[in-house]
Parts: sequence; C-alpha cells; structure tokens
Amino acid sequence: MLDMYPDGRLEDQSYRAGQNPIEVLKWFDAGNYSIQIQPRLTNMWIQGGPRLRRFFDKDPQKAPTLNKIPFVKWNRRFVYNTSTHSLLPRRLNRTYATDGGELTSGAILHTKFLPTIAKRSAEEKNRKEHFENSALYDDYYDELTQNPILKSETSTPFTGWRQLEAKGLISRGGWV
Repeated sequence: MLDMYPDGRLEDQSYRAGQNPIEVLKWFDAGNYSIQIQPRLTNMWIQGGPRLRRFFDKDPQKAPTLNKIPFVKWNRRFVYNTSTHSLLPRRLNRTYATDGGELTSGAILHTKFLPTIAKRSAEEKNRKEHFENSALYDDYYDELTQNPILKSETSTPFTGWRQLEAKGLISRGGWV
C-alpha cells in the first residue's frame, strides 16, 4: 500500500463524495520503506511511508504494515490471516522472488488521509478493535485528531504507475 496524502493539514482539504481521492491526495513517500520476510507465514512485512515518518519515527517497529494480498484466485481451503496481510496456506504469501529477480507487483493507492480521518480515528480509538493490539495505536489516533500535516521536503507528487515502476515501488516482472 502506498499512503497518499494532501498538501497541507488533513482536515483542511476539500473533498466531496464520489470525487477521485487522488485529486486531493496527490503526494506520497517514495523511499523510506523497510521490507522483512516474516518467518512464520513467509509473508512480506513492509513498513514506512508518512505514517512511520510522522507518527512512529521514535519506534519504527510499531509502525503499521503496508503490505496486503488483495487479489487471490480463491479456494474454499484458503483463509486470510490478520486482515489481508497474509494468507493460509503459507505458499500463497510468497508474492516475491527469491532468486534475485522480480515478480509482477503492484501498489494499492491508500487514500486513508481524506478530511474525515480525524473523526474516523476518534471512532477507531473508542472501538478498540484494531486487528492486533489496538492500544499500540492510541497515540497515533490522538495525533490524527490534531489535524497534522504529512507533506514534507521528501514528499513526491504522484504522476502515475510508470513513475512508481521507475522508483522501484512496483514491477512488471517478466511481463511486457
């Protein structure tokens, strides 16, 4: 997932229902990501972006994960684990090359930071139903309700999928 965000304070943006969110959320972080392979399920664990930079810089290990496996040719024997971050059986999590090459990959443009984020964050904190330890996110939710600015001197304006491929954030792998 690639977190998209606006130029300016989160709640001060103008957005109407049905509008393309990328018209408002035009910015992303192009290069502060870390990737690990989780040994238990062999899934990728990607962290970084504006959430790590702005909210979890003092404790990056607690930053939200940015990996999901949203498209699966389904079988009744499959199950998502921890939302769509990983699957069972474990072989379905191997969405990465292990031979030094590349597999086809994509990015979900994550439009979480629309003007409604402060209200939604307060609700999430009260619900305490985050898929893992919700208390870890209390400070994060509190900061989101303060109408922060996510854009920084390292932010990149989004221009399209070719830009993401050139920056190594997605890959066509062996496809032409």
